[in-house]
Amino acid sequence: MAEGVASLVSSLRLKKVERPSQQEIVQKTSGAVTREAERSDGGTVDDFGDAGAWQTMLLRSNPPGATIRLEEMPGQVKRPDAGEEIVRWRLKGGRPYTAVFEMPLYKPERVSFRVRPDQREIFAKLTPDFGELSLFSEPSGLQLFINGANEGKTPLKGKRIQAGESLEVEVVHPCFKPYRITGLQLKAGERREERMELVPKLAMVEIVLTDTSGHLKGGVLYADGQKLGSTDDKHKVSVCSKKLKVVPNDKTLSSWKQDVEL
Repeated sequence: MAEGVASLVSSLRLKKVERPSQQEIVQKTSGAVTREAERSDGGTVDDFGDAGAWQTMLLRSNPPGATIRLEEMPGQVKRPDAGEEIVRWRLKGGRPYTAVFEMPLYKPERVSFRVRPDQREIFAKLTPDFGELSLFSEPSGLQLFINGANEGKTPLKGKRIQAGESLEVEVVHPCFKPYRITGLQLKAGERREERMELVPKLAMVEIVLTDTSGHLKGGVLYADGQKLGSTDDKHKVSVCSKKLKVVPNDKTLSSWKQDVEL
């Protein structure tokens, strides 16, 4: 019996338990407390290599100004503040995200990334998805509409149009018949010019020229200074003509002038 006890005691003595020093305990405890504080209050980049720490990511696009959303955070959308090109977004370290950059007239761009201390900036180069349209009219200076929106007066040069969008172009003026182009579409990168020659609205004018005795006399008719022809004929003139003039063939008779509103 005594021999058995001695053998047990001997085996226990052979097993050594190693304990950490007081300095090691303090360091580990301090590190754990610090990391926990960083997580609970929002924190900064983890100095201890903890993949779960929060980190401020910088997101930007070329051209700048894109709206940015994260697929992992539905409903949250950001865009740069006025005068800035970068969006700042605090994200959880170590996690994967997919940012979607969107801007009118450009194709959406998806960028997948993982938050790491050595990668703070995410960049997206957007691909143009528009063509350029130029519109000219004869005469120029006429009111122009595209899909019902007032675009000012012709000419219109280099207007960016979403690729594949169906357009209705209309030029209007009270002196001319409306000019329309329907179903106009541009491809990405296309540059197109459209030239529109408008047709005047016309009115019929008939002049009867007599002397003071009532005798018919011949003459030449002018509208706004433009020669139309003999007064023996009927003539079509622009509805916007302002002045008519008749010059008698008989040089003893004076010319006749009249302001008109057709």
